[in-house]
Amino acid sequence: MAVKLLDKKQATKDGRKWIFYDWVTQLDGSRKKYFSKKYASRKEALDAEKEFLTKYTNIGVNTSNMTFKELYLSYYNYQADKVKFTTIKTYKDRVKFFKDLDNVKVNDFSILHFERWKEYINKQNISTNYKNHLYKFFKAILNYGSKWYRLNFAGMYLKMTNFTDSNEIPKEMDFYTYDEFQKFIACEEDVLYKTLYETLYYCGLRKH
Repeated sequence: MAVKLLDKKQATKDGRKWIFYDWVTQLDGSRKKYFSKKYASRKEALDAEKEFLTKYTNIGVNTSNMTFKELYLSYYNYQADKVKFTTIKTYKDRVKFFKDLDNVKVNDFSILHFERWKEYINKQNISTNYKNHLYKFFKAILNYGSKWYRLNFAGMYLKMTNFTDSNEIPKEMDFYTYDEFQKFIACEEDVLYKTLYETLYYCGLRKH
């Protein structure tokens, strides 16, 4: 699904120029591009899109053979115009961690599949914090499936647990005290860099 702003020539006389559109699978298996009516704002188009998707998924999509890969690709497409490009890139960078689940049918999903996935992730050379980012992403995909495809993950959802590692040493935060910063900034003579450092320090900015 996607929301689009039309140009002035395509707008209605009262200024409605937002639409949503998508390729819709017909009952005979063919695909047809669907265009909505025009709306006055992006929010109205998004709300109408959600309502349409709810109705469509209830009557037009057969999830009996849907795989986990198809579900998360649907999640990507749904999020494409709702989050930043960098966020979508982050989503796609996580695909490799779910490849063992690609061909599992979503209707067959159980807590055993999750536990096996968790064992696989625990063998990867990544931090516990990153593992839990993957865990939250996993749950976001399941939530999406429950909301838009009426999939039932209740049996496994409450049994899922995040990653912990009692042996992992937490990283300590290194920072300047006020007195240390004053000694540091006193050595900087360039006004540009001095302003930059003070902005970073007093605003609490940091690199992510």
